[in-house]
Amino acid sequence: MRGQQSLLVRVVPEPYFGYTINIDLPSDFSWKDVPALIRQAAEQTSGGKWLFATVLTRGWNLKVTPQSGKEPQA
Repeated sequence: MRGQQSLLVRVVPEPYFGYTINIDLPSDFSWKDVPALIRQAAEQTSGGKWLFATVLTRGWNLKVTPQSGKEPQA
């Protein structure tokens, strides 16, 4: 069982002014669920207007767009 993890994510809404959010991952999260969690948080914090979100947490290489389904690479 994994401990609680969180991701620091930079959300870039229109027009290109970004902000960071912290997303707490459930202890039983699945890697394939992470893009959807990021999309949901970006939608909620930007009012539905965002271009992309990039994970800033060390060891992650993930950029999510509103339509993308790219898998995370840890």
